[in-house]
Amino acid sequence: MNRKTILTSTILAAIAAAALAGCSSQSSPAPGVTPATVAHDPVVAYKRYQMKSQLAEGLFLAGSAAMDIHHYYDAHGKLPANNAAAMAAGSRNDPAFSGPGKYVGSVTVGPTPGEITVAWARGALAGKSLVLTPVRADRLCFRVDASTTVPDAVLANANIVDECQPDE
Repeated sequence: MNRKTILTSTILAAIAAAALAGCSSQSSPAPGVTPATVAHDPVVAYKRYQMKSQLAEGLFLAGSAAMDIHHYYDAHGKLPANNAAAMAAGSRNDPAFSGPGKYVGSVTVGPTPGEITVAWARGALAGKSLVLTPVRADRLCFRVDASTTVPDAVLANANIVDECQPDE
C-alpha cells in the first residue's frame, strides 16, 4: 500500500469519525430537571454535529495540504514556505487544498515552513481557525498549535491529519 492510499484512507476515516461523533453526544440537563426526563437535548446535539461536520471539511482540505507538503519534502528535503511551493509539488491527481469550501474560507501553508492554517468563513465555526505545526522526528507529523481557535471540545474526538504521537 503506498503513502497516497494510506493518507487517503486516513482522510476518509477522519471525515467519517468527525461527522458521526456528534450523533451520540448528550448534554447536561437544565437545573431542576432530572436525567431521566431529559436524556438527550436534540438542539445541543445538532449544534455539536454541525461543528464536527464542518470541522471534517477543514480536515479534508488540511489532508490535501499535508499530502502536498509530503511531496515537497520528498522532492526538496525541506518544508514548503507557502501555498505555491506546496501546490507545485503535489500530484495532478491530488485535490486542490486552498479552498474555499462550503464552510472553509481558506487553507494556507506558511508563513512558518510546512505550517497549515485552516480558516472557517461560514457556519458554526465561522471566524475560527485550526493551525497545524509540523514536527520532524523520524517522519513528518503535525501538532495542533496553541493559536488554534477551534474549541477543544470540537477537536477532542477529531482525527487530525498525520497527528504526532506522544513520543514524537
